[in-house]
Amino acid sequence: MSYSSAMRLFCQKVFGFKIELMRWCNRMDLLAISTDKGEVIIRRLNFQRIWTHPPPRDGVKVRGIDFRPDEKIIAIGYSTGLVVLLDIGSQHEIYSFNLKSDITCFGWTQNSKEIEDNGNDDSPFGSHETYLPQLPSFNSLSSGARKSDNVSTKSSSKRILNLLVIGLTSGVVHTSVFGILPCGQIDVAAQIKIPSHEFEIVDAKMSADFKQTFVFVKLSTSLKIYIFENDIFPTYSLPLLNVAVKHGLILNTMVYIDDVIQSITEAWETALLEMDIKLAKYASSQEPGAVSADFLELLMFGEPSEPLELFLTSDLTEKGLKKLGNSFDISYSTIQKLVVEPLHSGILNICYHLNTVKGMSRNVYFYKPILGALSNKAVQNAGAFLIKAMELQQAIEQSTRDYKIFWAWLNSVIMRLMDEPVPDDIAAFSQQDIIYLAEFLSNFDIFDEEDGDSEPMTRKKFNLERVGQYLENKNLEIESKNDTTQEWNQLLEENDCLKNCELIYPHHKNLSLVQQHNLLKTCITELFATPETLIGKEFRLKTEINCFDLLETSTVVTNHVNVEADNVSLLATLIDKNQLMIIEFNPKLNTFGSVRLFFQPRPFIDINDKFSSFGTLKFHHMQFYNEDILSILLDSQTDARQMNCFIQFPLSALKSKFAMQRVNFTATVMSTTPLTNCYDVLEPTSIRVIDGFDGYMIAVSGNRKVASILSESQKRIRLYEMEVEDEDEEMEPALEASFS
Repeated sequence: MSYSSAMRLFCQKVFGFKIELMRWCNRMDLLAISTDKGEVIIRRLNFQRIWTHPPPRDGVKVRGIDFRPDEKIIAIGYSTGLVVLLDIGSQHEIYSFNLKSDITCFGWTQNSKEIEDNGNDDSPFGSHETYLPQLPSFNSLSSGARKSDNVSTKSSSKRILNLLVIGLTSGVVHTSVFGILPCGQIDVAAQIKIPSHEFEIVDAKMSADFKQTFVFVKLSTSLKIYIFENDIFPTYSLPLLNVAVKHGLILNTMVYIDDVIQSITEAWETALLEMDIKLAKYASSQEPGAVSADFLELLMFGEPSEPLELFLTSDLTEKGLKKLGNSFDISYSTIQKLVVEPLHSGILNICYHLNTVKGMSRNVYFYKPILGALSNKAVQNAGAFLIKAMELQQAIEQSTRDYKIFWAWLNSVIMRLMDEPVPDDIAAFSQQDIIYLAEFLSNFDIFDEEDGDSEPMTRKKFNLERVGQYLENKNLEIESKNDTTQEWNQLLEENDCLKNCELIYPHHKNLSLVQQHNLLKTCITELFATPETLIGKEFRLKTEINCFDLLETSTVVTNHVNVEADNVSLLATLIDKNQLMIIEFNPKLNTFGSVRLFFQPRPFIDINDKFSSFGTLKFHHMQFYNEDILSILLDSQTDARQMNCFIQFPLSALKSKFAMQRVNFTATVMSTTPLTNCYDVLEPTSIRVIDGFDGYMIAVSGNRKVASILSESQKRIRLYEMEVEDEDEEMEPALEASFS
């Protein structure tokens, strides 16, 4: 492959903070950097700031940043084990999870080929759109409603699988599809039989077909590469992709339901709590049971007690009662609309998606290695959640009826106490209205149950409102009553075999809507933990490669690239600036080749030496530019000065230098790989001097044809355009000295 090694300085910038990590977006002109304060900043090629994401809390460090291969999402890993996925365009959080251990390495692996469907009818791509209507918008019903980020569409719009691979200080390598669905853990400590505190996972990468996972492990005296294999990823890539997409659809629907419930709660709190507060203040001054007794006596005899009369005429008043009645009508109307359409639609979608997952698990040939034999627990709880929503709807209707009767009755009482004429339409109550009102008034006092003989019953809360109990994370204070006229309820009560059947949705009478919702979320989490458990068991240690001997002060830099066309993986490792090793794995041939690079020291300077102007060269940092080129930052030391140099190292020049070996359980590359002098394979024109700059770290992108170099102070970045025409190479703008 021919390419131009020329590079042109595009711009440079000084920052007022230290930069710890840099990562390019391969499809857009975006550079992500992390600061020593735990911030992640996205900037354009000209350093224009797009957005800044703050740390979750003070003192938290960023351990890894990487753009997902589809370039829709950026993943950020923190020192607390928290992993956050953000939408690049909006900065909204798409998903987050906590691995509860410090992160040591972080990155994505993708096979760019779309997975063939092969006539499998279980594919979730677009199938739900045929059977399910679009979830209704409820922004007009709630001022606090927000447009939820669609997790499913952010997961994958194509049949392309990508995995997020994370190494932890606990000695575990975690993998997840799209960074959302956990799909297996490698317990490195258990597999290599070394306690996790005695080694460090330096890096972890996967091959293009996801079969091999390469884990760089730094021990006290050596660096090793452990190769783990898992046949589920390449064999069951389509089922795994389908499960991950279905997982995204379910998460998206659950976020939608979360927002609906939050909007219902806000509608309830804003209008109805004032009434409870007023009555609770009155109730606190009365003996237990006196509130219901006073109101019932007023209903039966028409004469209030002195405290009740004072409360009605002074605290509540006719005007205040009308105001509360109007607030009640608006609030309950909003709640009812949210329950009837958005909430009901969201739960029906969840029931559909969970039933399809259950159906997928019945397809043993495709899904058993991933889903196993799933229980019906999640589906049952989705059905129970639907029943609870219907129960809430009934509670709203009953409360609406009871409140209207209560408002009208109280209004007539207050008008009579104020010696005002009572209109006939207000004073008219049927016998059934009186029965409803009496039952409503009798529940004004709520008591804790008696705890043995030690304490009598005490009032727990005075609660006039019946809907609010469904929106709290605790059991219902007043449970719904069964309609004894319903034949279905009678049938279940008379037949335990039907009542306990897993195909019939249970009705948990004592649970609130929020409790039922939390129970469903727990079941969904448990359901999609199954792939992680099943796939994690299939990882097996295949090869242990001894790479380098280390000192306690040794620093290790690693990088990786997959050559998808040949299904070959290239691993590069740099140890203490002196040696650079490149290892090529070919699983088809069951072989790997290795080459060690160094710059041979010259005892004297020959004026005829074409490399003499560079002095003594040593490796400083490196990263794969693409599958054909390795970008290397060098330290150059001459008698006159110290500087940096940059190389676009063509890997084709090393093809004949690789020492080949068969892949066995153990292998050693240090003693079997001869040293290759870089001067023998490089041309002087391929080495570019970085004038006036002390480089610390590089980040490159072959797709965008850019390179960035971070200074030793970690406060200055130079951006270079790569593969430019030679005549444009010397065009360099002046330093931009602004701080940001």
